[in-house]
Amino acid sequence: GISCGDPEVQSTFGYYVAATSPEPWPVDGTEIEMLAIPGGLYAVHCLSGPHTRINAAVHALYTQWLPASSYEPDDRPTLEHYLNSPRTVRQAELRTDLLIPIRRADSS
Repeated sequence: GISCGDPEVQSTFGYYVAATSPEPWPVDGTEIEMLAIPGGLYAVHCLSGPHTRINAAVHALYTQWLPASSYEPDDRPTLEHYLNSPRTVRQAELRTDLLIPIRRADSS
């Protein structure tokens, strides 16, 4: 998952889902938008537990960890990498990597 904008400001927030696909993509009327994500440095936190905890974890990373680090947020989107599925494991066993785009505070 790719989060863009501020989730507190609905008009600025967007969420994209990434998936692997066959080549070429089937032409069946489905709207597909390609999104390029520039490379760069990310802080990674592995969240254990239900996906309902993602927003709180991302908020804590930005408001608690990031200000105490030697990094600042970068302009790229926040990423969510779902490592398993609620279809195959219990909620408590879910694992999600949260990737926060960062840069060194002195590299503006």
